[in-house]
Amino acid sequence: ELTVPSHCSLPQLSRYSALFLGVAYGATSYSYLKPRAEEEWRIAAEEKKKQDELNRIARELMLDHLTPGNLKSFPVA
Repeated sequence: ELTVPSHCSLPQLSRYSALFLGVAYGATSYSYLKPRAEEEWRIAAEEKKKQDELNRIARELMLDHLTPGNLKSFPVA
């Protein structure tokens, strides 16, 4: 004769089943989304590196253009 243990009620079983399913769903979602997020982070880092290099070049060109000999060509307001 099979009987359900008295210490395990249906609400408890439902609660733990939902908890287990939630953990399983979260693990699956995380393993699916993490590689995509890492790719986006890598692309963003590359773009930032390129933008920083362009800003550095622009700053150097501006400083080269603003040498003391070239300041005469700029009108003073």
